[in-house]
Amino acid sequence: MPAIRLSHLTESQRTPFLIADNRLTENSSWDERMLGEQLKILYELELDFDLEAIGFEVPEIDLLIDGLNTVPEADPDDHSPEIAESAITVQGDLWQLGKHRVPIRPTMWPLTSMLPDSAKFVIESSVWRRAR
Repeated sequence: MPAIRLSHLTESQRTPFLIADNRLTENSSWDERMLGEQLKILYELELDFDLEAIGFEVPEIDLLIDGLNTVPEADPDDHSPEIAESAITVQGDLWQLGKHRVPIRPTMWPLTSMLPDSAKFVIESSVWRRAR
């Protein structure tokens, strides 16, 4: 079990920390899919202790693991915006973002031909495929 040592804190620092730490758990929620995945991994490891020791009862664990077989409902906030009739940028544009340059190229453009040796990463978007 993770533990945080508070011996370096004074009593007047320790009490507010303990209250805030407990309040954080009240305001949090589980990612049930991720929790189910982690529980499944633990279950498959055939541990030498009862999984109920981590604070979940067997029926809860079973429900979370069984829930991995269902397709999660789409979040209404997770949608691609509609593509405008007229494009804001077009293929061949070069945007300057601070000291960074962002060339607008087709998705299948050979990246090695356009990247300087100093490039750290590339952001690829499938918008071009949807827009055609």
